[in-house]
Amino acid sequence: MSDYYITSVADVYMYNVAGDTLLATAKTLMDSSISVTSSNTDVRGGKGNQLQFIYFHSGDMSITLSDVQFNLDLLAQNMGASLVTGDEIYYEENITLDGSLGGSVTNTPVAVSGSTTYGWVTHVDGSVERVTFSTKAFTATSGSEGDVVCVRYFNTDAAVKSLDIYSNLVPKKVRLVMDAQLADGSESSAAVVGKTEIIVPTFQLSGSFDIAMTADQVANTPLTGRALATATSDQGCTANKILAKVIRKVDSANWYDDATALAIVGGDVALAVAGTETMSIKSLHSDGAIGTPPVADLTFATDDAGVATVAAGVITGVGAGTCTITVSITADTSIDASVVVTVS
Repeated sequence: MSDYYITSVADVYMYNVAGDTLLATAKTLMDSSISVTSSNTDVRGGKGNQLQFIYFHSGDMSITLSDVQFNLDLLAQNMGASLVTGDEIYYEENITLDGSLGGSVTNTPVAVSGSTTYGWVTHVDGSVERVTFSTKAFTATSGSEGDVVCVRYFNTDAAVKSLDIYSNLVPKKVRLVMDAQLADGSESSAAVVGKTEIIVPTFQLSGSFDIAMTADQVANTPLTGRALATATSDQGCTANKILAKVIRKVDSANWYDDATALAIVGGDVALAVAGTETMSIKSLHSDGAIGTPPVADLTFATDDAGVATVAAGVITGVGAGTCTITVSITADTSIDASVVVTVS
């Protein structure tokens, strides 16, 4: 038996809950932690208030992600907003003053507020002067001809990406997929042999984050959120909602490697001549799992083609009588199952 380990952090993908649009990715995480909790209540009674039962409830799943990059796409989902291309931004450039202590900037400044367009000139001596622009030109009141000054102004840049953080923010719900590498400890080199994928069908972002900018560190993008209960395709009285699905994929594995038996749901079959029925086949595995094997990996046979035939799991009645239909794993024909087919 292999010894599997999840190594390093996950790659993260965020999709629309009800769609296939990829909203954001994160492949430079420093933290991708999952916490699953469940509350419980003691049920006590009798002499000495004995513990009779423990009631488990309030299952919860929270996830913390921290990207070492400044990931504006992730923040947009957390803020419940959309990125915008093109916006106003403060811009700085060096300008050499002419004989009238004036100069012209490269871009066209815009007003920060009101109708007057201002800029700020930092002189050689460190003093700062506010100046008024006429289109791109300005004139300072101090300094000397030939001085190289730093001019700061507000400018429209069509290439920037911006994100508005609203006071009444509603974070988005997304479908979260986390891919982590899977290592096999039984390998001589503890090699990566596949991946563990965690799918959260409905992930509610918290809408909260901190960006810590310090002199000796790189600011990361932290996100937190919780999994919401989501209905599955299961129906009927036993249908249950899920918080997440955890999948283990080993690259070299075949579904039948640990198969111990096949089972045909419904048992024996009764058909009319020319009638058909599609077999429902399940595989049983050594770890207790139950699967639905691919039809392409199975071999089907009949012991009397005059009564019934079988192809790709579909039984067809041919003539009155009984016969036995057998299905086996093509790669291991010792594992099989059979049903009796009666045609009338």
